[in-house]
Amino acid sequence: MPDHVHIVARSIGNKTIADFMRSYKGVLSREAGKWHDGVHEAGFKPRHSNPHRAMPVWQTSFHEKLIYSQSGFNERIIYVANNAVKHGIVKNRNEYPWTYVAPEFAHMVRDVISKGGV
Repeated sequence: MPDHVHIVARSIGNKTIADFMRSYKGVLSREAGKWHDGVHEAGFKPRHSNPHRAMPVWQTSFHEKLIYSQSGFNERIIYVANNAVKHGIVKNRNEYPWTYVAPEFAHMVRDVISKGGV
């Protein structure tokens, strides 16, 4: 989605989803800073001169939905995989280059689509 991201993840060990999101946002912000500096070399003015400084691309909060059952998990995977279709960005989920479904979950999405689902 152009203005938000959906992630289906689970916590591992004593790490929380908040820990994961902090790391995820930090890594992507730093990468955005490097990319932006690369654009500068092509003639654009950078927002900052330090490529290792994180760019402000995220809101500070996030919204988590806890999943308590296998059916809830299946629904989330399908929802995320088809979100760009639902919002009319593409007609087929495979057309949206930023959707990734891990191979071990791809069958869920295929099954629902083949049965006329979302």
